[in-house]
Amino acid sequence: MIDPTMLIVIGILIIGFGFWWKWKIYWFYKSGAYLQELTAVIEEKKAHNQELTPRERKALRDMNSGPWMWKVCSKMGGVLILIGLIVSIIK
Repeated sequence: MIDPTMLIVIGILIIGFGFWWKWKIYWFYKSGAYLQELTAVIEEKKAHNQELTPRERKALRDMNSGPWMWKVCSKMGGVLILIGLIVSIIK
């Protein structure tokens, strides 16, 4: 059986990873003037259905993954913390 404190720690780490992902990856593309211009060019290419380079596709995927990655990680981490708390109360 897994120790309940271990579940709580894993839940906190998952929430931390989700926040890191949103902060490091997603907000990175919104930071400087050059990156904002690059982001605008990629979004314009996508709007006009032009071919994107592999690097542009990766950047677009990273830009779009920030909000949902944070939501998934925070919910999954919260559930693990809740399970850990319930198991520790029951013990």
